[in-house]
Amino acid sequence: MEFSLAPLRGITGKEFRTALTHHYSGIDTCVLPFFSITENSLSKFKGFEHGFTDDELSHKCNYLVIPQLIGNNPQAIKRISQMFVDYGYPNVNLNLGCPMPQITKKKRGSGLLLYPDIIEEILNEVIKINGLKFSLKVRLGLNSSEDIFKLVDVFNTYPVDEIYIHPRLGIDRYEGTVRLEIFDELVKIINHKIIYNGDITDIESFNLVSERYKTINSFMIGRGLVANPALVEEIKSGRIIDKEIKTERFKEFYKELVALLLKRTNDPIPRLKSYWQYFCQNFDNPEEIYQQMTRSNSIEEMKIN
Repeated sequence: MEFSLAPLRGITGKEFRTALTHHYSGIDTCVLPFFSITENSLSKFKGFEHGFTDDELSHKCNYLVIPQLIGNNPQAIKRISQMFVDYGYPNVNLNLGCPMPQITKKKRGSGLLLYPDIIEEILNEVIKINGLKFSLKVRLGLNSSEDIFKLVDVFNTYPVDEIYIHPRLGIDRYEGTVRLEIFDELVKIINHKIIYNGDITDIESFNLVSERYKTINSFMIGRGLVANPALVEEIKSGRIIDKEIKTERFKEFYKELVALLLKRTNDPIPRLKSYWQYFCQNFDNPEEIYQQMTRSNSIEEMKIN
């Protein structure tokens, strides 16, 4: 079994990945939060290294690093993909899944699923890059699953390395249940390696998916892994870690995360508050802890003992 950390914008940034991989094991791949690619990327693309941890930049981490791009300009996506290959990151991912309206209305993320011709043009360009392993992260469509079925022939025509599929529509955001009956059909007709992504939050939910899809051995986890950084360890071992041990490990992880955020900004409180919608689930009284942390006005108030 292989496990990937999902790219959650504002959540799974380099500070989180550093602390996570220092204190927990089991992650095989980290797909980085997306780099925005526009027509201007044809002439300039600076500062990308700020999205990488020190170990990722020096190629010393013990997991595969996959930069993710979001955009709709084929030439720009080709150029930046080539740049990442040249810097030693041959695996590049295209975001066709972001559900946020400010993204989708610009024909980006899951909004680009409505334009098979543009996606085909992108794939036609990137396959020209020697050594590139180009993957896609997709949803079932923006408003309808018909979107993804119109794209299957396009996907199967090109040598896509793998396809991460989150079985929701863009308009679903993260609400409701995943649409597994549609995913069932896609597994039968997509000719590439499929990585399942969506609502894996514990051993039980993982087992339900892995037993349903016996041909799939790669899984991406986002929110479930942020809420429980030990989740992949638990899944791989098949047992839940002792609660006291788990709590102590979480405290050490959180301590490093706070320290790393303090190095980056003088005011990490907004970022920390966004984490606590997930972290609170590590405690017996999650709602009380969440309210306490979101009402905090200082780092001292947000520390845990």
